[in-house]
Amino acid sequence: MESASAWYSDLLKEITTNAKSAYNAELVFTELYMNAYEHGNLMIDSSEKNSLLEDDIYFETLAQKEKDCSKKITVQVNKVESASETYIITQITDEGNGFDTQILSQIFRNSKTFNGRGVFVSRKNSFGIYYNREGNSVLYLNKI
Repeated sequence: MESASAWYSDLLKEITTNAKSAYNAELVFTELYMNAYEHGNLMIDSSEKNSLLEDDIYFETLAQKEKDCSKKITVQVNKVESASETYIITQITDEGNGFDTQILSQIFRNSKTFNGRGVFVSRKNSFGIYYNREGNSVLYLNKI
């Protein structure tokens, strides 16, 4: 996780000097990459995550599951320039089974629930997040 975040941060430094825009893009990346990692590839659902956190074994469980996991996360980044604006489009795809993306509308309407908080924060700090039908790939847009 740390190496992916460092890679993305370094990439943004090459593209923009706007610290606020870079921060927002990095925040979204971290949240959505972590979702791909824990919920996608490691297949930890929200109720299991809550139990692991309550039992204070969350990080040990992640480390153990990672040892047994050969799934990858793919990241694609594109820079798009218009006449006066520059955008970065980032797509994160995991090899998990995906999820029912219809639950996102509930998350966006009720930001007070803990589950889905990362997706909610990501939406607020980007120009939009878009999942594929399977729910194992997300694309988001940031102005930089």
